[in-house]
This record gives sequence, C-alpha cells and structure tokens, in this order.
Amino acid sequence: MAGLQHHRFSLGRIQQQHAAEPERLLRSSGLAISKVNPAANQTPNATNGWNNYQFVPNTPTDRWEATGKVTYAFNDNNKLWGSYTYQTETDSHPLSIWWAPEWTIPYPGKPVGKETAKVYLINYTHVFNASTTNEFVFSEATVRQQQQPSESVGRASFHGWLPLSESLLWEDAG
Repeated sequence: MAGLQHHRFSLGRIQQQHAAEPERLLRSSGLAISKVNPAANQTPNATNGWNNYQFVPNTPTDRWEATGKVTYAFNDNNKLWGSYTYQTETDSHPLSIWWAPEWTIPYPGKPVGKETAKVYLINYTHVFNASTTNEFVFSEATVRQQQQPSESVGRASFHGWLPLSESLLWEDAG
C-alpha cells in the first residue's frame, strides 16, 4: 500500500484506532485512487517535513524569442517609437506551471506546456517647451498557455484529482 503513505487524510478517531492498517478501512474507490501515487522513496523525518516522497523535476525549457524596435523622429519635438516581441516556449510541467510545495507528486501523463506570448508597445513624445513634455504610451500583451499530457493517462485526470469527500475513500469505522 505504498500509495496510501502519500496522502495526509484527517482521520481523527479512525487514525488513532487503525493507524497501522489504513487499507482495511479504505473503500475500493479509495484503494484505486491511492494506487496512482508513487511508492515512498525516503523516510519521513523533521528535515524533510515528514514527507516520504521527493520528486526533483528536471524541466528543460525550449524557448525562442524575437524583439524588434523602430524609432522615428519627425523633428526635435516629436518622436515615435514602437516595439514588438514574440515568444514561443515548450516546457515540461510535471508538478505545476509555476511552483509547487515540496511534497507534491507529479501529475500523471507528464504534462507539457506550450506557451505563446506577443507584446506590442507604442510610445509618442511631444516636447512643447523646455519645461513641458507630453508622452503617450500604449502597450498590449497576450499570453496563451496550453497544457497537454505527453503520455496517455487513461481515466486519471490530467489536471489533478477533484476534491473528494472522505466518505468516498474511507469505510465508516463507527
């Protein structure tokens, strides 16, 4: 029952009575869900936050980015410039898109994120006199993130498990 060791269920009285045999109290649906979790790979202690599983992701980033800028001075008092940036990126996201707690286990299916970003910027400056300047700035940024599994995950949810009630997992210990 290696998968059971990874979940921190709030069991109260059940945990005290049957701490050594939690699989006896699990419903079949709870057993099936617990088998998705990987086996323990470290001994829980205070140093590792009492976690018995550690996963250190090696997530390479495949990124391409281009930026262009055009500047035009109509005269000494009127200047216009604009820039455009395009970025495309493919990343492995085994735990989450940005960060995850140290006890997080990897999602099934080895998720991959494909991101595309576009940034537009226009700046117009007009100098009225030595003490008065007017500047207009417009910018727009769009980011598109697509997360997809790189492997088949069967019936398991790629986006993680929906919150489950304990009644689905545990038999009533009375």
